[in-house]
Amino acid sequence: MIKKTRKTPPHGTKMSMKKQAFLLQLLALSTPLVHGFNVILAGGTGELGRALSALLAKEGHDVTILCRNAFLAAAPARVSSDFGWLGRSFLEKNPGVKLRDWDGGDLLDIVGQDWLGKYRYIRKSRS
Repeated sequence: MIKKTRKTPPHGTKMSMKKQAFLLQLLALSTPLVHGFNVILAGGTGELGRALSALLAKEGHDVTILCRNAFLAAAPARVSSDFGWLGRSFLEKNPGVKLRDWDGGDLLDIVGQDWLGKYRYIRKSRS
């Protein structure tokens, strides 16, 4: 009687379809869906904004923090309690975080002209 022995396949052979599907699912679950958003945080110089901006920058997003005085927010030491402060060391540790002076009137300059074009398209389609 001849016994059939199962040999391990040599290196480089094709994987079964089930194994391929499993590996693709595993890869899809471990890979983030989106990379590199441009994120704008209003009031991001507080404790919550500091933590959120650091986390977003660490994940590869570009973060712009809108603040009343970017110069004071980036100063090495806190100058005034009237303005938010992140400090120079925070910005050096998180190169994806930028500060921008904002008085509330230049939001379209930050977001860009794409928003204006989409807004006009939406208005035309509704009228």
